[in-house]
Formats: sequence, C-alpha cells, structure tokens
Amino acid sequence: MGRRPRHRVGRAGLRAVALRLSDRDAGDRLRHGAPRRARFRPIAADAPRSADLLQAPRFARALRAHGGRVRRAPGEKYEEEEVNGRFAFNLLVLAAVAYFVWTAFGYEVAARRIPLLIGALVLVLQLWVTARDFLARKPDAEEEPPPPGEALRVAIFCGWMLLYFGLFVSLGTLAATFLFLLAFLASGRRLAWWGALGLGGAVSGVIWLVFVYLMRFELYPGLAFGGTLPAF
Repeated sequence: MGRRPRHRVGRAGLRAVALRLSDRDAGDRLRHGAPRRARFRPIAADAPRSADLLQAPRFARALRAHGGRVRRAPGEKYEEEEVNGRFAFNLLVLAAVAYFVWTAFGYEVAARRIPLLIGALVLVLQLWVTARDFLARKPDAEEEPPPPGEALRVAIFCGWMLLYFGLFVSLGTLAATFLFLLAFLASGRRLAWWGALGLGGAVSGVIWLVFVYLMRFELYPGLAFGGTLPAF
C-alpha cells in the first residue's frame, strides 16, 4: 500500500487551526468582530498538545495576518464599571459624612459629643472603603464610552443630593428629611403620594423620638429657624 498523499493547507486553513479553541474553553478567547477579523484574548492552554494560541508557534505568520485586537472579556468590563460606580458613590457619601462632622462642631459642648463620636467612626470607615475602591480601579487605555443616559442619571442623583443639602441648611434636620423623602419618593412614581407622606413623617418622627426626646440631643434647626453655620 502506498503512502497517503499529504494535503496542502492554505492560509485560511492554517488560520482556522491556529485559532482553534481547546475542548474545555467556552469561547471566551475568541470573539467575532468585523468580517475577516476576530478579537481574541490569549490564555494558557488547558489541554496538552492542543493547537492553541500559545502552543502554535509554527502558525505565527497566520496569527500576524489575523490582525486581531486584544480586548477584555465582557465580565471584566462590567466588573470594572461596577467598581467605578461604587467608587463615585462612596466618594459622595464620604463628603456627606465629612460635612456632618464639620457641622457638629457648631453645637453646644454637651450636644456635640455623640455626633462627633459617631461621625468620626463613620468617617474613618468610609475613608477605608473609598480608598479600597480607588485602589481596585484599573486604568484602561481603550476605555469605551459610557452607555446612553449615564451622564443624565449621575446629574439627577447629584441634584437630589444638592437638594437635601439645601433643605438641611435652610430648614433643619427634621423638615429637610421629611420634604426630601416626600419629593424623592413621590417623583418618578416610586411610591404613591400618601405612602411617601407617611414614610417621610415616620422617618422624621423616629429621628425626633430617638435623638430629641430620648437622648436630649439638639438637632440642627436650620437658618430659617435661628440656626448658624459653623465658621471655617
């Protein structure tokens, strides 16, 4: 019997063999893009003697002709977006806690002890959380544009925070909490107006009961009711 003739494989065949995935891969390495191109992320092969991206040096010419662009997997991209959003939120919470500690210095000596104690503890913990999220962020040279409407949602969120800040400074703690919860929950059909009214009144009532009636704590009355801001 004669030897089987050896078939010549063209460039397309070499490219297909060179980019073949091993048995246990779920397609994370190879991502289809524009026609005649693919986007792939090389990983160490998990099957011995597999014609993988890192185990096929003889197909280097085919890989160079492929011209693929290395991109992150979708899971990594969504995880980084979540980390960035959490970092921005923690930064805003850190600013709010720092302002709470700053305003506590304007109270009487007996009234400032509890807010300073709680505020200092929360400030230290929030500093640690914010620093951890900042270190978890990864710089990306090919950062993709944010999804549509992301800037508008961030602007609306910051607007709500500024509204509560303005109400707190002008009307005080109880009135600001009640009006803010009423406006926030009633807007956008988050809750019926009567439900928002009841929840805002309940939260303000609990704050008054715990801090004013039981703990004899003097809440900030607001500029409209004789309150003053602490000096810088």
